[in-house]
Amino acid sequence: MIREKLMSADDLQPVTLTEAKDHLVVDGDLDNTKIGGYLLAATAFIEADTGLKLNTQTWQIICDTWSEAAEVLPFGNLQMVSSIVYNGSDDISHVLSADYYHVAGIGSTDGKVVFLDSFSAPSLYPVEPIIIEFDCGYSKSNVMPENLKAAILLKLSELYEDTDTSNTVTSLCEPFRLWNFK
Repeated sequence: MIREKLMSADDLQPVTLTEAKDHLVVDGDLDNTKIGGYLLAATAFIEADTGLKLNTQTWQIICDTWSEAAEVLPFGNLQMVSSIVYNGSDDISHVLSADYYHVAGIGSTDGKVVFLDSFSAPSLYPVEPIIIEFDCGYSKSNVMPENLKAAILLKLSELYEDTDTSNTVTSLCEPFRLWNFK
């Protein structure tokens, strides 16, 4: 069974408060807190709907087997795998050398670890045997598609103005939805 653990997330949100206020045609600062809260909720809704992480985040997945470790990493937009640590049958942690794997699908929705033929899978300790740490999400170099930004803004409008934009939001998110997430 694969378990996920958020390690860190940057504060850079995909839509700024200024962009949100421009979209809502709001002047002044009176509703900043309300709009900021709705903006976070709208972003979380789009993440939940698509399975993507929209800002850069560092995650760990804990895998019980080497075959699980070779599955597609969750959340899309893989930026990098920083480490693979395994607990050997002796209950000692080891860092797996990058000489034994490569990372396929950087910047895509199906990034994964591919073990090379030279890799011989060691026996594992039964508690948290394999931990893969990776970064995912959109960044300045991997800019979020405008459809997803528009979906966040429309969801924000729905929350702030009490309108129904669900069909449009669904249509905008559809091409980006991960089909392999829980």
